[in-house]
Order: sequence, then structure tokens, then C-alpha cells
Amino acid sequence: MRINKYLSLTGLGSRRKVEQYIVDGKVKVNGKVVTNLATQIDPDKDVVEYDNSLIESEQYKYFMLNKPKGLECTMKKSPDSFTMADFIEQNPALKNCTYVGRLDKESEGLLLLSNDGRIVEKLTNPKYQKPKRYVVTVDIPFSEAHIEDLERGMIIDGYRTRKAEVTKLTNRKFSIVLTEGKNRQIRQMCYKVDLRVHRLIRTEFDKFSIGELKAGEYEELPSQQFEEYI
Repeated sequence: MRINKYLSLTGLGSRRKVEQYIVDGKVKVNGKVVTNLATQIDPDKDVVEYDNSLIESEQYKYFMLNKPKGLECTMKKSPDSFTMADFIEQNPALKNCTYVGRLDKESEGLLLLSNDGRIVEKLTNPKYQKPKRYVVTVDIPFSEAHIEDLERGMIIDGYRTRKAEVTKLTNRKFSIVLTEGKNRQIRQMCYKVDLRVHRLIRTEFDKFSIGELKAGEYEELPSQQFEEYI
């Protein structure tokens, strides 16, 4: 197994982050510094260290969080914002986890967290087109024409969005299913048709559903639910 892949699987960090650790000379294999990202190791035989501390594979953990409004999806701390780094620090069970599929600061709902780097690609790469359902409340009553415009796709920042599935819930609330996740995509789509988002909640991510989980609460999920992504 390549050293960069092994380190990301142990929960030390994302693939990009651990590759920087290697290039910076912070990783040793059997007592020798390695800087080649393609270095092959045997996890059962080789001794791997980061910053002179022994690295051992962790047991993979998977969680579902109902992200509250105001929690920012970034692993960096900020004096001006409550971030995912702060949230994980306050909840020791989530140690070494990172989020899978971000939500913007003002949005709420289903967010997966894990220390298993293998699932990120399968759940977030647009080529796999994993469906995500959102419930959106807007500022004014909308029409069938609004629904048709949202469903057919539109140009945003030079990119044509994929077709969406929109279902009317009330005269100011609808659900929308996307198979992509551009930055603030739903808000921008609504803006293009003269609607303003008052509340946005992700209720489903592929086969996972938020259920009765309250805002700010999280629950651990069994590893068997993620076998298809590995």
C-alpha cells in the first residue's frame, strides 16, 4: 500500500494533508524519513511514524450529524465563527473525523462524519451522482413555472446544473433532489428565478436519512452501512 493512502486511512488527515506531511519530511518508515509519495509499505510489518509519534490504524467510525445553522464546515478554527473543528473538539467521540459533503454555514441538516478516508470519494465525487434531498423554504409563494425552471437546470457561474427533482410541499416550501453539490447551488438556483431562501435543510444523503435526529445531535452508524462505498 502507498504511504499516502495508508496515512489517510489511519485518520491522520485528508489525502492532500498527509501528502504535505510526507513532502515536508515529517513521516518515517522503519526509522527513516520518506518523502516519496509512492513509497510502498506493509501496514502489518512496517513501523510508521509521524512527527516522531507512532501511527497505528484506528477503528473506522461513522456518524450522522444534524448540522445546526451557524456551524461552519471547515476544519480550521476561526475567532469569528464556530467551526466543525470546534464541534469535533467538544465531542471526543468524533476525534480524528472529518465531514463528508459540506453544507454552507446558514444551511442545516444531514452531515456525515468519519475517519475513513475511503468513503469520501464515493459519496462526494460528482461522477457517482449520489442523490441528496433538501427541504427549502422561500420568501414568497412559488408557481409551477418556478418548479419547471428549477428542474430543467440552469447556467450558474458558467456551469449548467444537472436536472433536479422538485416536489411542492406548501406554497412556500418544496423539496429538491440534486445529484451534484456546487457551492451554494440551491440558493443560487432560487436567486435565478427570483426566489430567496429563508431556510434550507438537507434531509437525505444517498441512502441516509436524518430521521428524528435533532439539530446539533449526532449518532454513530454501523460500519455495515458503508461497505458498499469501500
